[in-house]
Amino acid sequence: MGLALTRVITTSEMAGSVGPFTVVILSFVSGVFLAPNLLPQWLLNFSTYLPLEPIVSGMQHAIALPGGSGLELRPFIVLGIWAWSVS
Repeated sequence: MGLALTRVITTSEMAGSVGPFTVVILSFVSGVFLAPNLLPQWLLNFSTYLPLEPIVSGMQHAIALPGGSGLELRPFIVLGIWAWSVS
């Protein structure tokens, strides 16, 4: 998504105004501010591939569930794929 935005955003001033906007939108979609059950099914399916969703899921399991450690296999796999694709 960042590469696609670089075709539209050509200056650092534009990036400074568009960057925070995309972070807030991705935060809403990933379940930071809204419960995931409030999202439509297609958006919920899309959000599972975003890099913020596994982090949010792990933190919610670590904090909200009794005895939860936040360590799950799926978030590590998704974050590993994102890290490998970026490098």
